[in-house]
Amino acid sequence: MHIFALFAIFGLETFGEKSMTIGNQSKFGRVLCILSLFAGTTLSTSTFAADLTSLAPDKYKSAPIIIGTTATMPPVESVDPATGQVIGIEADLARAIGKKLSVNVDIQNVAFDGLLAGMQAGRFDIAMSGLADTVQRQQAMDFVDWYVSGVQLIVPKGNPKKVTSLETLCGHTLGGTRASTEFRRMEAVAKNCGSTETALVATENSPSGLLSLKAGRVDVFAVNFPSGMSYVQANPELELVPGQFKVIVRGVAIAKSNGGLRDAWQAGLKAIIDDGQYDEILKRWGAPDAAYKQATINAGTE
Repeated sequence: MHIFALFAIFGLETFGEKSMTIGNQSKFGRVLCILSLFAGTTLSTSTFAADLTSLAPDKYKSAPIIIGTTATMPPVESVDPATGQVIGIEADLARAIGKKLSVNVDIQNVAFDGLLAGMQAGRFDIAMSGLADTVQRQQAMDFVDWYVSGVQLIVPKGNPKKVTSLETLCGHTLGGTRASTEFRRMEAVAKNCGSTETALVATENSPSGLLSLKAGRVDVFAVNFPSGMSYVQANPELELVPGQFKVIVRGVAIAKSNGGLRDAWQAGLKAIIDDGQYDEILKRWGAPDAAYKQATINAGTE
């Protein structure tokens, strides 16, 4: 608020020309008090901004935060064929957080089945690939949660097996990316099928799984939202079963020994949620329904 607007509110149109009565002096005092509160708020905001840029551990001031990802899940992450750069929802969120923390991020594309092990071995500071925050994983690493999604099921065009939900999968050959939460969902389905034979096929990544689906080696392939729509748009001989199943929180994984980076990343995420960048990124990639703005740590309960 402009200082003169405050003066007008309290009836102090001018100084000097108008005598300062006891009442006006009292009003003037109240204005000064309010101005001091505004000044304090400004100082506090500036201090917070300065603190945010110094939150990341010192080693990241001279070296980038190395992020491992498997960039085969558009729009969550994929490789831009024109530039070779990793792009997508998570890549944009990571770069926006890096700017808030005044650090550089280096996003590297790796095989999914070595992603978490690579992070734990110190090859990456952060693992990022639509990772489900699960209780089992929390025993070995921490998660900063930044979106929610469930399993999506992809089938051949026409849905010849009449798949409509997880409960209609028994008796079919089910596929998913090796070591992924989606594949574990398929394992759980098969385990509960009793005497009905339900085969499982683990693939290196989603694109290879879609090839298996088109070749008839699997009947259903599981991916996570919102990647399913991108896959079927690129593969018109496939279709997406409506809906998503078993919605859970997802985030980035960070070693438990790197608590300083975990806390800084959470603060940066909160900052881009507060300033609107988070919503803009999800909207830009067509996934506003994946929004999760609590910015929690280890909120997964499954």
